[in-house]
Parts: sequence; C-alpha cells; structure tokens
Amino acid sequence: MFPPLKNSDWVNGDKKRIINLVINGLEGEIQVNGETYSQIMPKQNYLTNKQVAQVLSYLRSNLGNHADSVKVKEVMTLRK
Repeated sequence: MFPPLKNSDWVNGDKKRIINLVINGLEGEIQVNGETYSQIMPKQNYLTNKQVAQVLSYLRSNLGNHADSVKVKEVMTLRK
C-alpha cells in the first residue's frame, strides 16, 4: 500500500527529492523500486531542520539503505 523504506531508491537517491518530500509532502503517483504507488504523504513542515536531517539520515543509513547523511544546512537551503 505504501512505498517501502527498506532498500528504497527514493531513500538512497537524491537528497533534495526526499528532503522536499518531508517538508512539502507529496500527492500523486510515484515509482519506487519499479513499483507504482499513489498515496498522500502529508507535509511535515513543523519539524525543525535538525529533526528532518536526523530522521532522513537515520533512514539513509538503516533498513538496508547505505547512503550518506543529510546535513542540517541542506535542509535549510531547500526550506527557503
């Protein structure tokens, strides 16, 4: 029903895309690991820049994911 976080091309992929997803939410079809999903991801813009960076860094280094961490400055830049 919902896109996987484990070994996810969205989690491991472009940081900007996943940061924007958390801050701004998403509605409509997306492709994750070759599968189509169409659920609403509400925006989480109430989270601080540090909280967004921490959550995404955790996801990017756990659950079978092996991507570099998200920096607070990267979140700040995209939130502007």
